[in-house]
Amino acid sequence: DSKWREKFVFSGYIETIIALPTNLYSETSVSSSLVVFSKSNNSVNIIDATEIFTPVRRRNTLSDENVEEILGLLGKKCGNSRTVCYDEIAGNNYDLYPKSYTEEVKVEKDSVPFSELITRVTRGAQIKAGDLDSHFSETETDTRLLMLSDMNKGVISNDLTYLKGLDKRYDKYCATDGALVMTKNGFPVKTAIVDLEDSQRYLVNGNLYIIEINESKIEPFYLKAYLDSQQGQAQLRSILVGTAILNLPVEALKGLMIPMCSMAEQKRISEKYIKKQQEIIKLQEQLAKAEKELTEFFLVSE
Repeated sequence: DSKWREKFVFSGYIETIIALPTNLYSETSVSSSLVVFSKSNNSVNIIDATEIFTPVRRRNTLSDENVEEILGLLGKKCGNSRTVCYDEIAGNNYDLYPKSYTEEVKVEKDSVPFSELITRVTRGAQIKAGDLDSHFSETETDTRLLMLSDMNKGVISNDLTYLKGLDKRYDKYCATDGALVMTKNGFPVKTAIVDLEDSQRYLVNGNLYIIEINESKIEPFYLKAYLDSQQGQAQLRSILVGTAILNLPVEALKGLMIPMCSMAEQKRISEKYIKKQQEIIKLQEQLAKAEKELTEFFLVSE
């Protein structure tokens, strides 16, 4: 809807936008925004009021005191309120979600745009479930299906579905070894590094991005470590658009600033990250085993 947002902005119709708390309505728990329209505006009052509410049982409400607090933020420059000029909104793809402007994101001095570190970014294949069913294989093949549900704690499952007989047109939706896969919707943003054996390939589902990394410039696991960090997630959150469904636009993703260091330091960080990830996997396996054992104390003997 960027064209419609552009029209309203440059017609001078939008005076104020207030992001409201979630769970205000009995019909839905999604967040909403209050838009104040008037004429001849050249800037927009942006207020993030998502944390200003009074909880009442299972819902949030706006008390008179909450309303006064929100109104008191109009025109102020503070942590959750800003006045944003139209040029800044235009430079942000006409995104009108307040958190995109009120959250300060720290960018390191030696940072480069994400676009300079990758060779390709594309959305996964958008294939109907019925069409996929005809390609499922009971035996092992060189192609497997990677879906969002197959990513857990930054690791790709070993139990991916095998596929057969895919057309050549799906080749561009297959992830190469060492590629980064990233969730397209929702927050926190999830990532994983593809680790393929021999001639294997993963057909990636449309809810994920496939990002091929220029490994002469950056180590894949160093990039993943940054994107998974608090600082990286804050940057990713700042470029998400939408309210009910958060979406990560490709062009905004390409402009993400990634802090850089020497390749030797990148490798050191990558090795530490991989080691810690392996520890987590082992702990998860131990937990799953212990949980299974809890259910077997009263097994019926034959």
